[in-house]
Amino acid sequence: MPRKQWVYLMWAVLLCGSLLASPGRLADLQAAGESVSPILDQLAPNTTLHTLEIEYRRHGPASDTIRAKGHPEPEALYAEMWLQFDESGKLFHLRAEKRGLDGTVYSRTASEGADMVFFGPSGEESRRLRGALDVIDVESLKTAIADGFARAAAEMDAEPDAPTQTLDGILVKVLENRRELRSTRSVATEQPEGGATIEGFTIPYIVDLNPVARIERSYMSVEERREILWEIVAVDAMGKETVVESKEPLVVEVLAAQ
Repeated sequence: MPRKQWVYLMWAVLLCGSLLASPGRLADLQAAGESVSPILDQLAPNTTLHTLEIEYRRHGPASDTIRAKGHPEPEALYAEMWLQFDESGKLFHLRAEKRGLDGTVYSRTASEGADMVFFGPSGEESRRLRGALDVIDVESLKTAIADGFARAAAEMDAEPDAPTQTLDGILVKVLENRRELRSTRSVATEQPEGGATIEGFTIPYIVDLNPVARIERSYMSVEERREILWEIVAVDAMGKETVVESKEPLVVEVLAAQ
């Protein structure tokens, strides 16, 4: 089940201009009644899109290895982003950061002219995408967001019998994709990064759980028809579930120009 949470789609759009849909796609989606978000109506020239989400990735027994490899990030992080559009609708300023729940900044991204520049925890430049901002404008972003909504709605419609529950006062439909794992034998200590240690996982953060299955689970708002929580769950032989990854949007808003 592919990710279609539209907040994360924005990040994908920023990092890969090839994901942008054709200019007529937004009009087609809106005409079909797929647009259900006020964000699409509010996004316009001279506005700023602000998003905040909380990300979680369990360290487990890999905690010491992760630190030794120079990855100091804690298990839970805030990811915050601001996209500012000028009077013509062109993206001219970008700021994003990932920080711990205590406020410690572990990475940030900023625009320098048309370039998108990535900085590490010590403030050093780690990567530069030249001309990245030139391929993004307010209409192409709206198209990508609308497309994400359309995909989410289609997946909900494809599973009419999926269970529902209430999550933080919101009625949600729970969609999941379960995959049985062929083997739980791990070489995690020899391969702390890269290469699957257990099928479907890439670092040894689940070795102690001895999983026999992997579930990707989406909680979709029935009213708004969008994803409000995404999880990866490891399941052991007794059926015990442990959330090992999750992402949850906290804020999505459009700010008027100051």
